[in-house]
Amino acid sequence: MKINVLRGSLVTGVLAVLGSLLFAIPANAAGYDDCTEGLCLYSAADGGSATGLPVEKFTTTDPNAEWYAASYSTRKHWDDKTVSVSNRTNQWVCFYADDRLGGAVEAVAPKSQRNLVDLKGKVSGHKFAPSQGMCFTGYERCPVDMLCFFQEPSGRGPMFSTNTLRTSYTASWSDKIRSVRNRTATTACFYKDPDFKGVWDTMYDGKASSFGVISGDSTTLSRDFDLSFDSHKFADTLEGCAV
Repeated sequence: MKINVLRGSLVTGVLAVLGSLLFAIPANAAGYDDCTEGLCLYSAADGGSATGLPVEKFTTTDPNAEWYAASYSTRKHWDDKTVSVSNRTNQWVCFYADDRLGGAVEAVAPKSQRNLVDLKGKVSGHKFAPSQGMCFTGYERCPVDMLCFFQEPSGRGPMFSTNTLRTSYTASWSDKIRSVRNRTATTACFYKDPDFKGVWDTMYDGKASSFGVISGDSTTLSRDFDLSFDSHKFADTLEGCAV
């Protein structure tokens, strides 16, 4: 009986150890299996955790929800922590080195999971997009009936929106604008200097003019105009921008 009891205890102990191993091994080996919907972020390769952070899950692609979670400012514990991702959505996921869609970009296809390459451990924000190409623009952030300007090309980086004229810009925006979207009903006229002064060689009806962006248009500024705006007003037409 003693032998049987000892054997029974030994078998029970072995099964307990095996049971704990069987429980632990799939947790690591399964990797991405704990991500069943939405977007999941991991702090180690292949869906693992190196820092003790639990998996971070985003289950909505709704553009009205924290602007696609574009900035990790409310999730500082995940800033520069993402190493691998699982994208269970039907959208592309666009990852950014800086918040507000700024800095370098890495795109992850729908219904895929992988380790990040260029932005491994460098992600500060993301958005969802219907195509890979849309990862490289952020113009859609501009609200209806507003004029928006951005500190990076293609509507990315910090954004400022307004529907009123500005006789001058603050230090944060003076000579900082690199792209523009105009969702107002009028033409936006930009100038080199405060008080709607300072023009370029662009000509309308033989007159030197400001830089005009018509209603509904968006543009990345060319070399001649890049980082040179310091005031703007509105006009009914491009000709109205002339000075």
